[in-house]
Amino acid sequence: MTQFNRLCRSFEKMDPADYVSILAEKAVTVIPALSEIEFNGIPGTMLLTEFILGAIVADGRLSEDEYNFTYRLFSALLGESIDAVTYNKLLATAFDNKDDYKNFVDQVVDALGTLSDSLKDDIITICLVICAVDGKVSFGEKNWIKKLIR
Repeated sequence: MTQFNRLCRSFEKMDPADYVSILAEKAVTVIPALSEIEFNGIPGTMLLTEFILGAIVADGRLSEDEYNFTYRLFSALLGESIDAVTYNKLLATAFDNKDDYKNFVDQVVDALGTLSDSLKDDIITICLVICAVDGKVSFGEKNWIKKLIR
């Protein structure tokens, strides 16, 4: 088993309360840092939002646990509460454009490559939490996150 697979397994075994605590801890550094950057005209927080959407749709399904968790996460990321209808439209668009995320990931990886290693690690952790919240980091989700690591 690779080190990455062991890391995924450790996230899969976490208590749901740990996910919330990890995200709260990482948000303190990640959100302000990304608010300060722009890459090819795209704000850093939007790059993170798009990458997270890509992680959500990477395996082609969304469990109820993932939905509930990411709904709260997106409200926090956007700095305002979003209603369920708006969030559902956001997810539907993401699933409809799943292939576009594969193309977009290269731009995100380039942008994140300009960040410090610790900030990049924090972003990878956020993505792992989101993918593991349903108790399983799928093959598609692992491949999505691995793109960030390279």
